[in-house]
Amino acid sequence: MKYLKLTVLTSLLLIMGSCKKTESSEFTNKLTFGTSINYNDFTLNGEATSFSISPGNVSYRLESEEDYNSKPVKFVILKNGTAYSTEIFASNPTPTGHIFMTTLNYAQKGNYSVSAYIQKTSGDQIVASGTFNMN
Repeated sequence: MKYLKLTVLTSLLLIMGSCKKTESSEFTNKLTFGTSINYNDFTLNGEATSFSISPGNVSYRLESEEDYNSKPVKFVILKNGTAYSTEIFASNPTPTGHIFMTTLNYAQKGNYSVSAYIQKTSGDQIVASGTFNMN
């Protein structure tokens, strides 16, 4: 019985140790903002949470644990807690499938809250949320 327990324990340790990370596990659900996009390495320039209404551009970088698989990306935006806009992007131009980047313009001062979703036939799946301020 002692050897059986040792064999089972050793087998479990070998199985757990041999598991590989999946490609998607290197990505997290995260939404960040910046002043512009660097498409060479899919990063944001001037990453921040406060921006000037002149010029008013805010770049988004949405990273998802799940591959978008050509599903639309939707941003629901509130300004000072009130519905402001809904932006839907039907195609994902980024080749990784886990990162979506775009730039939107905001001409009004205020606090903005953004919820990002992957649109699916079974219903929208939230990926991440974030906030920024326009001065």
